Amino acid sequence: MVRICDHMVRPNGPLPDGSTSFYVHADTLSLAPPLNLMDPGATHTAVQRRVAKAHGQRDVGDDVAALMRESKDIYKTAAEFLSVAVDELKKKYQHLNSGQQRMNLGNRMRAKFKKEHGK
Repeated sequence: MVRICDHMVRPNGPLPDGSTSFYVHADTLSLAPPLNLMDPGATHTAVQRRVAKAHGQRDVGDDVAALMRESKDIYKTAAEFLSVAVDELKKKYQHLNSGQQRMNLGNRMRAKFKKEHGK
């Protein structure tokens, strides 16, 4: 068992006043990301996102992301997937920056995929 505490505790030492401590089995622990990727106020999701970015991962890695990653023209790919006209999608999203365009098209594709496959 490993002792987890919100303050530094010496082995078998007393627990500082006002601190919280508990034990977990060592097999349930995993290595934390490098400290330079974290800040004190970072959420778990934010840390995961930074770790993925540091390792070159730029998307969520699902089927839609793989489809978009391989695409030369995301508007054409999204239009075929969504069964809508390319012009309709461009009219709706072209005012956004390229990352926001990709995100919005990907979200629409994921929503359709989820609706059709129940995932």
